[in-house]
Amino acid sequence: MLIRQLTPTWPPAVTIGTEEGVKLEDLVVSAQANPDARGYIVLTLRRATGAEYEALLVVAENLLDKVLLKILEKKGLTLRQLGDVEVLDT
Repeated sequence: MLIRQLTPTWPPAVTIGTEEGVKLEDLVVSAQANPDARGYIVLTLRRATGAEYEALLVVAENLLDKVLLKILEKKGLTLRQLGDVEVLDT
């Protein structure tokens, strides 16, 4: 299954540090598990203007480590490309 199929909302709906919504063309800069709440991955995204913000990616707790590892393996992806990363074989 693809990352975008493993989350209840794609693209991520909750953002921090911006009033604009998530744009699929934004670059994924980093990802980390949210230490305060299991089941959330905090994505740091960069807009074409260079401005950075965060988005919360909701993932089932039992898949969190697999999804996070796949994200960390990929470098220089846009959010759109990240959504198409295969995590689970179907």
